[in-house]
Amino acid sequence: MDGARLSVVVQPATAAEKTSSQIIQGHCVKCIAVLQGFSDGCLATGSQDGTICVWSPQGECEATVKYNEGVLCITALPDGRFMTGSVLGKLGIWSSRGHGECGWAAEQMAEHHSGGLHAITVMSDQRVATVGVDKKLCICDSESAACVQVLRGHTRPVLCLTELQNGRLVSGGQDKTVRLWDLHSGCEGVLTGHSRWVTCVVELLNRHFATGSLDCSIRIWSQVRSVRMACAIPWCDCSIRSSESALVVQEGLCSQILQGHTDGVEVKLVF
Repeated sequence: MDGARLSVVVQPATAAEKTSSQIIQGHCVKCIAVLQGFSDGCLATGSQDGTICVWSPQGECEATVKYNEGVLCITALPDGRFMTGSVLGKLGIWSSRGHGECGWAAEQMAEHHSGGLHAITVMSDQRVATVGVDKKLCICDSESAACVQVLRGHTRPVLCLTELQNGRLVSGGQDKTVRLWDLHSGCEGVLTGHSRWVTCVVELLNRHFATGSLDCSIRIWSQVRSVRMACAIPWCDCSIRSSESALVVQEGLCSQILQGHTDGVEVKLVF
C-alpha cells in the first residue's frame, strides 16, 4: 500500500547521536498513539483512507483494521485499548480482546458529534472528552462510549483539547479562541490573541500550557485564578473576557509568544 512514511527516532544519551532508526511504510498517517499496557511499545496509527494499523517496535504491521471511515484522531487508553474519532463523528473503542480477523475489533461505537470528531483526551477520572465540527465538547464513559455531559461555548468547530492537572479542560478551535472549562460551571474563560485557527494545545510545567495556531505562532499561557485581568505584556495583543455566569474564573495570561514557523502549527509536542 502506498503512503507516507513513519520515521521512528531513538532518543540516545547525547544529541549528537540522534538518528532515525526505522522508517515504517504503510498508509498515509493522519494520527498516531503509543499503546499502553504493552511492554514493547506498540504504535497505533489512523488514516483518512479508512484504515487503522497496529505496528510492532520492529516496524512490522501486526494488524490492519478496515474501518471504512477516515480517522482524524487516535488516543491510547491506560489498559491497552485505544479510541478513534472519525470524519463522520463516530467515537470507537478498540481492543485486542475482540474477535476480529486481525486480532483487533471495535468494542463500542458511538456517534455523539455531527461531523468530524477532531480530538480525544483521556481524563484523570478515566472518562474521555471529545471535540468536533459541531462546536461541542462531549464527556464520555470509556467503557460504554456513552456521552454523559455536553459543554457548549465555541462558535465554530473545535479542533483540539487537553486536560490540565487541576481537572479543567482547555480547548481551541476555528473561532480563534482558547477556552477554559470546568465540568460543573461550564466555560470559565475565553482567551484570545491568535489570529487564525487554534489547532493544538498541551500542558507544560509550572501551571502553564501552550497553544499552536495556523497564524504560525505558539502562545504560552499561565494559569492564573482571577475574576478579570488584562495582559501585562506591552507587545502581546491578547485580550481575555470571562463568562458572565462564572463567579470565580480560571483564566490564563499570555506570558510568551514563540514565532519562527513559516506555516501553521498543527501538531502538539509532549516533553
